[in-house]
Formats: sequence, C-alpha cells, structure tokens
Amino acid sequence: FNYKYFYLLLLYSLLTLLFIIVTMAETVERVIDIPTPFLTRCILFFAETLAVVLAFIVSLGVGYHTYLLTNGMSNIEFWEQNDPKPDVEHNAIPGLYDLGFYGNIKASLGDQVLLWFLPLNPP
Repeated sequence: FNYKYFYLLLLYSLLTLLFIIVTMAETVERVIDIPTPFLTRCILFFAETLAVVLAFIVSLGVGYHTYLLTNGMSNIEFWEQNDPKPDVEHNAIPGLYDLGFYGNIKASLGDQVLLWFLPLNPP
C-alpha cells in the first residue's frame, strides 16, 4: 500500500534535483565569468555539487526500485534470491508473484494509468 508513495517520493526527488542542477548551471557559469565574492562562489559551487551527488544517489535508488517494481519483487525477495546461503536448500519458486511487466506496474501503482504518477488512487 505504501510502496507507490515511497516510489513517487524517490521519483519526485530525482526530478526536483535534476531541475535544480539544470537551473543552477547557468548561474554557476555566470559566477565563473563575472567577478563575485569568494563566499558566494563557494556556496554556489557547494550547492551545485551537492545536487549532483544527491541526484546520483537518488537515481540509484530509483533504478533499483524500478527494477523491483517491474519484476514484482520485494527488497527481501531480491536479496534472498541473489545471495543464497550454500548450506540451505531453496524451495521457493522464482517469480512467484510476477504478473508480467505491465501487471507488476499495475499492482504497485494502481489500475488507473493516468493516476500512476500522482499520489492518488492507491493500488
């Protein structure tokens, strides 16, 4: 139930960070060309660098959770499937809850395609 909202939080965060990076790029270029106080330059460079680093980290999370969402897996299922213990037999059927690409997205984000990217209509 909460997975849609968590996924949208990650997606909105990434989009916001990309917007910040793009809109601040012109200001950073101007600060390089025009003489400005040292503290102003430091703050702008720090803010742009922080936005780029955070965008990279959040994009990894969005990619990972997109993979989980499209494969119908939970975080625990992913790690159990990819890191089996050698002394334990695994009788779990892989892809037990896999409904196919579109079915998995529908199960996570809801039946209404137009509301997938809005925090409305829980699945």
